[in-house]
Amino acid sequence: MVTYSTILPDSVYIDVEQNNQSYWKITINDGTSIDGVHNGWCIDWGTPPSDGIANVYSSYGSLSQNILSRINEENLDSINWILNKNWNSTQSPEGNGFQGEEVQNAIWSLIDEGNSIFPGTNDVDSNYIRQQALQNGNGFVPNADDNVVIILEPQSGGQVVIITPDIPENPALDIEKYVSTDGGKTWHDADNPSGPISLQDTFDPFFKFVVENTGDVHLSNITVSDTVYDLNGDAPGTDITINSLAVGETKEYIITAPWELGQHTNTASANASYIDITNTTRNVGDRDDANYFGAAPEIDLEKLVSVDGGETWHDADNPTGPALIEGTSDPVFKFVVTNTGNVDLTNVILSDSDYDLNGDAAGTDITIDLLGVGEVKEYTLTVPWEPAQHTNTGTVNTSYMDRNLSDSDDAHYWGKAIPKITEKRLCGVYVTKNSPDTVLNLFDIFEDADNDDSELTLTIENNTNPELFDAISIDAQTGLLTLDYSLQGKNVPGDAEITIRATDPDGLFVNYILPVSVLKNNDPFPDGKNCNEYFHGGNGQDVITGNGGNDTIFGGSSPDILIGGEGNDVLVGGKGNDAFIISPGDGVDIIEDFGDGKDQIGLDGGLSFDMLNIMQDGSDVLISANGELLMTLTDVDANQLKEKDFFLV
Repeated sequence: MVTYSTILPDSVYIDVEQNNQSYWKITINDGTSIDGVHNGWCIDWGTPPSDGIANVYSSYGSLSQNILSRINEENLDSINWILNKNWNSTQSPEGNGFQGEEVQNAIWSLIDEGNSIFPGTNDVDSNYIRQQALQNGNGFVPNADDNVVIILEPQSGGQVVIITPDIPENPALDIEKYVSTDGGKTWHDADNPSGPISLQDTFDPFFKFVVENTGDVHLSNITVSDTVYDLNGDAPGTDITINSLAVGETKEYIITAPWELGQHTNTASANASYIDITNTTRNVGDRDDANYFGAAPEIDLEKLVSVDGGETWHDADNPTGPALIEGTSDPVFKFVVTNTGNVDLTNVILSDSDYDLNGDAAGTDITIDLLGVGEVKEYTLTVPWEPAQHTNTGTVNTSYMDRNLSDSDDAHYWGKAIPKITEKRLCGVYVTKNSPDTVLNLFDIFEDADNDDSELTLTIENNTNPELFDAISIDAQTGLLTLDYSLQGKNVPGDAEITIRATDPDGLFVNYILPVSVLKNNDPFPDGKNCNEYFHGGNGQDVITGNGGNDTIFGGSSPDILIGGEGNDVLVGGKGNDAFIISPGDGVDIIEDFGDGKDQIGLDGGLSFDMLNIMQDGSDVLISANGELLMTLTDVDANQLKEKDFFLV
């Protein structure tokens, strides 16, 4: 690493030992920039050095007369070149890696030619190093990642020793320019426009210049200047001079300048010099801008509503506003925020009385960090449709210095609701061909927007397989749908989709498609889906599994196995000895016709009879395990239930 003579100590205490990797092992522990254990090399021939005080010199700096009288100074650059090469890993002319004594011989031959042992040794490897150094080392200056030769001159006499320590570098100078518009109470590092706002007739702007030596070398001749002001606050031309700045040292200066209208930007500069390893004066500097805006603030909000997905916008300040039919489009609101004043506005808060700006509920606002003069910000918000009259208010708030600014605007629309399909809808009906009619209450499936289901008109709009049925009818008063299956079993097995429409008095309607599957007797039933379904087994012995959803399962006239699965299911075994399967975590099933001594309950999912808690609840029996209610048996006496009524699955 490049070093600088200005950060070298004048002298250090050295501990000297023999070394295998170099001529000497030099240990320095004085709290200086060259502390450590170093490979040491001799640069002259004479008495070995001993422990003690040694003077310290850079090989690129001024040397003592004692050293100059003992070495060839002209080759110090070549010595630096040698000691920046990894000779141990380099193949020598003789086929081996270079040895430490061969490096030492080459050093002697270059810098102490009068006493060198090189001419008499005929050492091929040392000669190779020497020739390479003469060819490549002339004028060599270490780079930032290289080593530099430091010369140690023992004060007690003896050989002069060289080492190559890592010495910190990285010269750096930092200037930070701050601005205050409140008389120096608050400082802003306003590198970019517009910076803080300064009102006329309040405070003149203050500028603070903070100069810091952020590098690791001593700096000198530091000048601090400004593009607009001298540092007394008048006009350009007068700089501040700092003679020197130690590592980590900081200097701070404050000036007051006349207030100016509009955008003001000025730049501070700091420049310094240092001496590098070649004793050349180098320069380092930094610049930093400061901004403030010298300024009748106004702000405007318009809230618009669209009922066609954003194609057309209505400035509906009063009821009722445009009509929006449910299911056609969700309402879209547009908030238009405009800075109608002559100063930039910051921290502008846009809020709504009903929604956050993701369309859920009030509470979350939009923050506009900066709104320039004449600038317009638009935000659109799609929210869930609501029935009847809807009114909500947008509000924008901000402050300009000590002045609060606000504007509000209403938006209206009228929501025309359509009938609903409830969570009780069925996703499938599965029956055998000899099953009795299926009767479903459509008032459970449809819901009028005004909660008056009797106002709904229920109609069959389509049947994809008419021959599967003898008749399909709807009782307008009770809302009961009856599916009368074909006695001839036409198209069995077969599927149909029945489209049922519910229409309200305003002519708004919703369609519901009911899938129906009719199976042959004894054909296996498909496993249920994760939705509400209706099953009827008819005359065959069936295994019916509802899986997810709240299912209704009829076994029919034969022994059947009914498995409700997850959800709260209604199970009816019918005639025959039926089995009802329960399992923890599957919801609460209701068995409407459990016959003691005839039907059984299968315990699945790790259940056993000993785990059950059987309790009478009026005319019903509640069965639970581990605090979880599993099943309700209607019109059953708990005292009649015995272990024989249960079996393990």
